[in-house]
Amino acid sequence: MLEISTMKGFCPLASGSKGNCTYIGTSKAKILIDAGLGVRSLEERLNLIGLSFDQIDAIIITHEHADHIKGLGSLLR
Repeated sequence: MLEISTMKGFCPLASGSKGNCTYIGTSKAKILIDAGLGVRSLEERLNLIGLSFDQIDAIIITHEHADHIKGLGSLLR
């Protein structure tokens, strides 16, 4: 469980039927919840908050609808 004192960041990167992705950061991990945008869009939005893909430690997918997994395949490659 995440402790509030370790929370370093929370930022919805996209929310809606065209794509969902949220960043959560702690002192120990940087995590994306869902990857529902194309890779370029995800990268641009991460860059806006000072991050890049190689800094992400984990991606959690809430469910397999397209608006939650669109960029996952490309990210894993």
